[in-house]
Amino acid sequence: MKVLVSGSTGLIGSALTPRLRTLGHDVVPLVRRRPAPGERSIGWDPEHATIDRSALEGADVVVHLAGENVFGRWTPAKKQRIRDSRVLGTRLVSDAVAGLNRRPRLLLAASAIGYYGDRGDEHLSEQSTPGEDFLAVVARGDAGRHPRGESAVWRCAYTEDRSAREDAACIQTGTRRPGG
Repeated sequence: MKVLVSGSTGLIGSALTPRLRTLGHDVVPLVRRRPAPGERSIGWDPEHATIDRSALEGADVVVHLAGENVFGRWTPAKKQRIRDSRVLGTRLVSDAVAGLNRRPRLLLAASAIGYYGDRGDEHLSEQSTPGEDFLAVVARGDAGRHPRGESAVWRCAYTEDRSAREDAACIQTGTRRPGG
């Protein structure tokens, strides 16, 4: 299967990408730079809404994990980068996928466990209500609205063609490293 992965060098992507390759999948990372000649990757720039749409054709699955690292001091500029990277990146990927001649069978867009906010020791499930803190607001999409009023794209990918949403899975991810 041909799997496109944004955020392939991040915390989750750096584990997922080699695992998919080990399982025999053709993994093609989306990179925020111009790929070198002969490099098997697809260039994209969420800030300028550019992506090599023709290179997306033929993908079976798109896994969208890219976003500004949330670790570090949350200055107003850092919070804006966190918000923009998720909203602009997901909008670009989902709109590009929706416009393909042959759409991938699946689009996975991951937000974060931050969707639920800091709830201490409370047991959380998919039925739990979203949190109210900064990351929860970003993850559920309230940080940016589509011009026509739909919820922003991070929590659930927006596409012009509503039928494309049938092939979208929006997931919250939590990470735990061995011993942590």
